[in-house]
Amino acid sequence: MVHQYGGKLLSVQNFLSSCYIAK
Repeated sequence: MVHQYGGKLLSVQNFLSSCYIAK
């Protein structure tokens, strides 16, 4: 469960980074 949460957090970080770059 912890590992899954960590992966989810990483995905969110990548998503935010993509949005920031697209901006």
